[in-house]
Amino acid sequence: MPTFIHRFLVRHGFPSVLEVALLEPLVNLRPHVVLRMRKSHDGEPMEAMHQLLEFGDRVGKFVVAVDEDIDPHDLVAVQWAITHRSQPHKDVHIVEDRPFGATPLGMVLNHPSSRYDKKESSILIDATRKADFPPLSLPKKPFMERARKIWEELGLPKLEPQTPWYGYSLGMWSDEWDQEGELATESRYEETGDKLASTRVDLDKDTTLKEARRKWAETKQGRAE
Repeated sequence: MPTFIHRFLVRHGFPSVLEVALLEPLVNLRPHVVLRMRKSHDGEPMEAMHQLLEFGDRVGKFVVAVDEDIDPHDLVAVQWAITHRSQPHKDVHIVEDRPFGATPLGMVLNHPSSRYDKKESSILIDATRKADFPPLSLPKKPFMERARKIWEELGLPKLEPQTPWYGYSLGMWSDEWDQEGELATESRYEETGDKLASTRVDLDKDTTLKEARRKWAETKQGRAE
């Protein structure tokens, strides 16, 4: 089923969908869908999720779009993306008048005890990034691969790393910070300390935080020029 849905979305203009994941323990595998995407613009994830609903009546009661660095099969990673990369007032759509499908809800609607509406709906959540983010707070891949090799050479218990298992950039990282990181790995952190010391500014006790930041920025800019 995931392969068919993926093919359907690509055929209907969404090659940016890299993978489709369905939550297997649910009925018919279809209500809970996650799209892993390499989006071309911010509106594309929501467009793809609306297109997904056209695949079939029983597909997509709960649909989430995530970035390519999120494992769509890992519910913790998906929930993390929802929590930290979406804003409910902006990134959540409710689509009404959806079919019930093969769920217990469809069986109880006419029972005297039922307090459900006699119509179903779908929730679509765009949990993709809309800005540059700080990098993942883990060592880069070469360091983690080296650490794994040492671990295995020592005969320690088998590792089963989960994504993400190494750090990578998400846009909010400058070349200057990268250079400082390289100096640290070479035990040359004193050079970074000397550079930071050159940006030190004299402040008096009445200086506000805003003024201090302004003076520091001016000093740093002057050094760069």
